[in-house]
Amino acid sequence: MVKKRIAALYVENVQAELDYIIKDLESINRAPLMVKVDPAQSIVEAIDKIDKREQPYDALILDMMLPKDKDQLALLNKKEAEREVKWKEYREVIDKMQDDDDDKKKQVKELRKVLNDIDDEIDNLLDLEGGLTIAKYYKEKTTEITIPIIFFTARGEDHLKNKCRNFVGEKFGWIEKPATAEEIFSKLSELLKKNSKSSK
Repeated sequence: MVKKRIAALYVENVQAELDYIIKDLESINRAPLMVKVDPAQSIVEAIDKIDKREQPYDALILDMMLPKDKDQLALLNKKEAEREVKWKEYREVIDKMQDDDDDKKKQVKELRKVLNDIDDEIDNLLDLEGGLTIAKYYKEKTTEITIPIIFFTARGEDHLKNKCRNFVGEKFGWIEKPATAEEIFSKLSELLKKNSKSSK
């Protein structure tokens, strides 16, 4: 059987996740589908790739929470690294703390505040509906949603899921993190099969 090679735009703001998902997705060798991923890490980069692509994508795989552009992505990476250092420091203090250690308790409280502040800064660098923003741009460019769109998110809010489903329609997919390449591949296969039947 001849394999069908699917070009999918995959958007993820965390480089490590982007690398392993692409590698795993492209290594899954299951007839009749093979996936070729075109990665992006921000809303602007994804839109730029949609604009410049000569042939339309067969599917979009979109993270919901994304930085707007490369400058915000750079700041995001810096804050994520800072958070990792502070989280490690926090765990070390917790591990060494005794019940009557007031100094350590004060240090833990201060570190919690620092971590919360960093989390707030990270949230402010992300468009919490970035994936939907890209989907809306794609629809504006093509006038209708004719391909499967899979959204994945670390936050499983029902109102956002319903908002995306209502926008995309029957070609909608939703996966909550942590998501494996196998889960994404299976959902992609399912939606492409459904899409193929509905277009006949």
